[in-house]
Amino acid sequence: LKLEPDRFALLVRSILSQQISTKAARSIRLKLEAATKGGGLTPQGLAPLSDAELRSVGLSGQKVGYLRDLIAHVETGRLDLETLHR
Repeated sequence: LKLEPDRFALLVRSILSQQISTKAARSIRLKLEAATKGGGLTPQGLAPLSDAELRSVGLSGQKVGYLRDLIAHVETGRLDLETLHR
């Protein structure tokens, strides 16, 4: 993983990249970023997207679940991204 100050986006990209080629992951990431309509790879940008919208960019049902879980953990404070590196 590359050093990335935006820890949420790093985790999202890690989920997207699991068990697929780099080229496929990049394609899905670009489609996902476009689907957020400027919201980016943030909890606020991804949470409003429906499961169908997430699936339409190429995410599997399992990865949609992982993203939903990540968003929930960040939004509730169960995952503190500022201390993640520790």
